Amino acid sequence: KLEEGGVVEEGVEEAAAVDDTRRPFEVPKFGITILGSSHGFDPNGATTGLVIWVNGNGIMVDPPPGSSMALEKLSIPPRLIKGIILTHCHADHDAGTFQKILKEQQVKLFTTETIFKSFMRKYSAISGFGPDFLTQLFVFCPVKIGVPMEFGGAKFNFYYSFHTIPCVGFEVELEGESMCYSADTNSDPVVIEKMFAEGAIGQQRRDMLINKSPLRGDHSLIFHEAGVPPIHTPMNLLVDLPEEIKAKLFVVHVNGKQIPADSGLKQGNDFDTLCIDMDRDPSAENIKGQNLSAFSRLLSTIDILPTFYGDSVPALAQAAVRKSYEAGTVLCEVGADVDKFTIFTAGQADEVAASSDGSKVVNRQYKVGDYTGETAFVEDAAKTLFAITAVTNVHTLEIPMSVLKGYMTMSTPISSSSQVVNPTGLKQAVLNRLKAMELSTITRGDVMRAQIAASMDDVKAYAALQSDGTWAALSQNLVMKEFTNVQRKDFVHLLEAPESFECGQSVDIQSCGILIIEGEAQVLLDPSSVEDEDDLSTYRGNNNRMDFIDMQVKVGGYLCDMNSVLNEKITYVTCEALTDLKVRRLGRGGLIQFLTRNPGLMVQLLDTRVLTLDAVE
Repeated sequence: KLEEGGVVEEGVEEAAAVDDTRRPFEVPKFGITILGSSHGFDPNGATTGLVIWVNGNGIMVDPPPGSSMALEKLSIPPRLIKGIILTHCHADHDAGTFQKILKEQQVKLFTTETIFKSFMRKYSAISGFGPDFLTQLFVFCPVKIGVPMEFGGAKFNFYYSFHTIPCVGFEVELEGESMCYSADTNSDPVVIEKMFAEGAIGQQRRDMLINKSPLRGDHSLIFHEAGVPPIHTPMNLLVDLPEEIKAKLFVVHVNGKQIPADSGLKQGNDFDTLCIDMDRDPSAENIKGQNLSAFSRLLSTIDILPTFYGDSVPALAQAAVRKSYEAGTVLCEVGADVDKFTIFTAGQADEVAASSDGSKVVNRQYKVGDYTGETAFVEDAAKTLFAITAVTNVHTLEIPMSVLKGYMTMSTPISSSSQVVNPTGLKQAVLNRLKAMELSTITRGDVMRAQIAASMDDVKAYAALQSDGTWAALSQNLVMKEFTNVQRKDFVHLLEAPESFECGQSVDIQSCGILIIEGEAQVLLDPSSVEDEDDLSTYRGNNNRMDFIDMQVKVGGYLCDMNSVLNEKITYVTCEALTDLKVRRLGRGGLIQFLTRNPGLMVQLLDTRVLTLDAVE
């Protein structure tokens, strides 16, 4: 339904061609989203992968290749995904995990020590990167068999399943409800008892496989595999299960044709989300169509907003409005009053700016979880600097600035703000603010004040970057224009103050990178001038040598001898201003900090020295 404010304009055939039917995603308190439910030999189906939801936190299980696109299609904010569970190292289960590590921000990887070591050996051999380098790309969080792991308020209990290589299944418990995932296994008790009788497995292993079988029926939701025995569970075993167990069972690791008709079995549909009914909290009733728990979880994904609590969530929900816009609709014009804080909950919109030659450039893309309007927090009469247009059908949640600003300035009272809390898990900037307050006890109100102060620092810095050309320069760079909005903000906040150079001056790029925001520069690298042969090697070894570089670089160009910076070596790349030049520098410490948080970019930028709109050298 197109609500008031979603004006349809003519002449948008190109935008309509990329239209879709995406809708806002409502995060369950406890449930599963199916990213794929087939096996590795199915040419038409995605391999089995899930997202487990616990109190608004998502943890992916064996994500299929392309899972990032699946999340975008489902309108799931990436910031809700807190980690990945790797069950085992067969390609239909770990390939998507490695892809996710390389493409996304730094993730937490949950698995056993045994499976982790196998994963490292395998992908070190495949990628050509050593284990020491690969371990910089993610955070390994070891799980132990029989020792519950806490995540998001739930308990995960892991056990080794019955497969050809080490493989873990698990149970998840939350507030008296539970679900389980078998992973690849053979749950046939006849096979297990035969292996025990023959001495192939011991008593402890036999007891675990029998007593931990997902087919006991103890859970509210069961995801169980099937396939070709003896390394997978035979389908007939699932067909013969009691009806009360089949009612809560979803078969995975199969295509639909493998499930017998009239068997009472069902396969989970890709992109479906299944929720376990929990006892409802009377305070979580809907207000104006907003489920308060889901609304609160959405607000928690917005990095510049403080942690809202008490009566603030219902008050904000009462004021918030959900809106829909068709592709091609202009959401805001240049120079309009910023009178609302807009959160994008589905679809894509583009912020368009005029380049120096008069052509239009996409300054940034707004996707699910992104927001706009924050400049009004620090400016009394903020105006929009750029137009925003819907590329696809777009859904938003809009909070009037008059309401939200009251909480952001703490002029609106909040109940229970005097409650004493333990400030754990907060950002370092917030902890620094609290430390500066020199408080004997810390209350919720103190935490909120510190969060707001830290956020306002970020917003002020962002507003300055909008006006000095830094933000626009990123849009004229082949690699940086693809940064997510979180990556852009992280990157520009690490940049040093602008530096100016006159025509003919040399620009030092030792142990740093520079972003050109005004003017033009000449960049030169002559490998014949390098005395030490080792300095000619690329990061991946001596087979790939540095190439001759002689190019003119304009606004948006980023100059950084990546290998020299990472390895603390001298660079032989020189830079000279061809016109009056303005740059912003990113020092080695800031660069490493940024790449550590974005390991996929680290891999992408190895062996590079110049990034422009047209080339990566």
